[in-house]
Amino acid sequence: MNINYIEYSIATRSLDIFFAGCKNRCKDCYNPDLMNFDNGTSYISWIPKIDHYLKEYKSLINKVLLVGGSPNHQNIKEMEAFLVWLEYRCNKDRVKIYAFCGEEIEDVIEPIKVHCHRIKTGSYIPELKVENNIQDNIKLATSNQRILYKDKDY
Repeated sequence: MNINYIEYSIATRSLDIFFAGCKNRCKDCYNPDLMNFDNGTSYISWIPKIDHYLKEYKSLINKVLLVGGSPNHQNIKEMEAFLVWLEYRCNKDRVKIYAFCGEEIEDVIEPIKVHCHRIKTGSYIPELKVENNIQDNIKLATSNQRILYKDKDY
């Protein structure tokens, strides 16, 4: 399981983690360079940097967004290990974990359902592009996308 890069988003007050690899191949994909699973470097090498950002900028971060690529298409055991660490780390500062998945909830891998506070579902469909789909202070690209809440929607 590889991560391409991480960045801070002022708009969502989030630390965004971009995973390498996606099977969906959506038309007009926003991150086509992240489709290849061989891009980036092992998630293990990113843990110290992610931990540093969460400590150093904790007053600026209230969410971690798992995006890509797709967090849902990663090795299940590696994603489980990463999410166990991330959930423990985020719980210290009450930071919520969001996974951006292009599938519906029944097709999301179990580690994401167990360890993430929110899951964005719905594939990117250019014909359904909208400007007004804002949920949980996050602007979603298409009208079919939703943010689901743990213990309420899944």
